[in-house]
Amino acid sequence: MLTQLNQEKRWLAWIDPPQSLVSKWQTMRGIVAGELLVLRSTPDYPAGELAERALSAGTCHAVVMWTHKLGREALASLEQASARGNSHGVVLRQR
Repeated sequence: MLTQLNQEKRWLAWIDPPQSLVSKWQTMRGIVAGELLVLRSTPDYPAGELAERALSAGTCHAVVMWTHKLGREALASLEQASARGNSHGVVLRQR
């Protein structure tokens, strides 16, 4: 799925991915490092805010966010940002 999302000519943004996954997919699955934007959340810029900004900007064709929990309000906000930026959003829940 991640390789398919990398076919468009806009950025593919990953928010808080496991580092081992970034290295593995770049080498094994043909993801071009120059088209992959890896963002790390901080207390000042939480993952949800980064995802909303990336989705609504229109510069990313897809945003994949790894998170532990996402409420209904946050999900609705991400859906609206996705519509504004004509971007796809994928939320992967970590265990």
